[in-house]
This record gives sequence, C-alpha cells and structure tokens, in this order.
Amino acid sequence: MSKSWGQNPNGYRCRWKRDWKPVWQSVTLSDLYFLAGAYLARYKADAWDSPVLRATRQWPQGADPAGLDRLGGSHPALNGCDHAHLLRLAPYEEYERVMLPMKMAERVTELKLYLIDYAGQAGIPAAALGTLAEPLAFEVLRKLQMSDAKDWRPIPQAFASLDAQYLTTILKGL
Repeated sequence: MSKSWGQNPNGYRCRWKRDWKPVWQSVTLSDLYFLAGAYLARYKADAWDSPVLRATRQWPQGADPAGLDRLGGSHPALNGCDHAHLLRLAPYEEYERVMLPMKMAERVTELKLYLIDYAGQAGIPAAALGTLAEPLAFEVLRKLQMSDAKDWRPIPQAFASLDAQYLTTILKGL
C-alpha cells in the first residue's frame, strides 16, 4: 500500500494511505450521493483541485437529477410511501436499535444504484438492466453472511464486492 505526503486545506502536512477499500465496505452509494450534495451545499469553492471534486461539481450533459429519485427504494415503514424515492436515510448503525427488521430491510434497497453504476462502468446498455437485476440480487444475497437481522456490516461489503466484470459475466451467460 503506497503512502504519500500531502497538504491538507489548513496547510498542515499529513500522511494518507489512499486505501479506499474500507470506505467502500462501510459507505454505500446513496450515502456518497448525499454526502456529495451536502459538501456542494456547504462549500461553494474547493480548497484544493481534485478529479473527484471536479466530477462532483459536474452533472453529465443531459442528466436529470430528478430522475435519480426512481433509483431509490420503496420505504413504506421509513417514509410512509411505497413508491421509489432516493432518500437520505439514517446510517446503518441507527437501524441496529430498531425492533422491526422491516426498517433494516428498507434501508438495504440500494441494488438499483449499484446496478446502474456497474453497468455504466462496463458499458452495458440500459435495456439489459432488467435482465441483470435478478442474478445480481441473488449474488448479493449469496454473499451476505449476517449473524442476525440487525447485523448491517455485511450489506455494504456485499454491494462493494460486485463489479462491472461480474455484470459482464452475467450478461454473457444469458
């Protein structure tokens, strides 16, 4: 693992590892989406130049941010509505204390976001996504090794373990 020195926005020298694997295993795509939105709302200018920050400030041409709502899940117990909504939900840790497993199950409804992300990386057309969704869901469920209904830690790990190459493999097998 490479270590490098850099300078943070306050001018202090710091060392970082650039090890993103633990991040992807604890933060989900919807978490990142809403964190990016909060960052953009708070900071009108960036303290340093970064490809991530530049990409965060740009919407792809023709993209409709309102259309992302359809990529969210159905959350009747959390939101009182059974239509798809991309919602800023509480962190998984909050659902450890909830008695009903339905709320944890609703928190997990991010498969569509991962499917879109991986399909985009692999160049898979949108028309194929319906075909890929079920095998991808089975793969996520196969990889989950939850100790009980409140054990959320394997969920982001299972999502993070999938990739564009796996989607391409599924598509070739159909």
